[in-house]
Amino acid sequence: GASASDRRSAREGFNAALKRRSKVVSFCEDAATTGTDLERGWAYPRMWAQYADDHRGVCLMFDRSELERQMRDALAGHGMIFSGSVVYTNDPPTPPRGGDGLPFDVDYQAIERRGLEVAIAQHLEVHHEALFRTKLRDWADEHEYRFVVYTADEDPIFVNVEAALVAVCVGWKFHRVYEPALKTLCASSS
Repeated sequence: GASASDRRSAREGFNAALKRRSKVVSFCEDAATTGTDLERGWAYPRMWAQYADDHRGVCLMFDRSELERQMRDALAGHGMIFSGSVVYTNDPPTPPRGGDGLPFDVDYQAIERRGLEVAIAQHLEVHHEALFRTKLRDWADEHEYRFVVYTADEDPIFVNVEAALVAVCVGWKFHRVYEPALKTLCASSS
């Protein structure tokens, strides 16, 4: 059998590869029922307070189907792609199939038998939703939608989403000094 040091080294390599080679981009989606503007992704006060510098930032609004197309086209060929709405739960993870372990378990024997790359790919096939699209219920007001690509390297990937951009909304504390630059950027992409 392998030594504790060998197992620890394999686990660290597995976790490092998973973290460094997974590219994640998150969006806020409209609530399931959009009876009022306050249920639209761009209007969530928590998002403005938490991610837009307390209403000083901007919100980019996208056409969902065009954004999906652009993301998939740009990410195709880079690696394993996962996308979807985040699931919010306080339930502990359970094995999705008998014997497949838990999302945060590292199977040293799988790494030893199949090699690191194959072991990671197989782990992601089974556990991608729990690893990339599950958060505690406390975050549910974010209505998050994610794209994840697991790649062969750590290099960033640029995705041009300009064709999916439909509007730019500024927070009520947006500083007027930035308005001319923002207007120029918006005019150049229309």
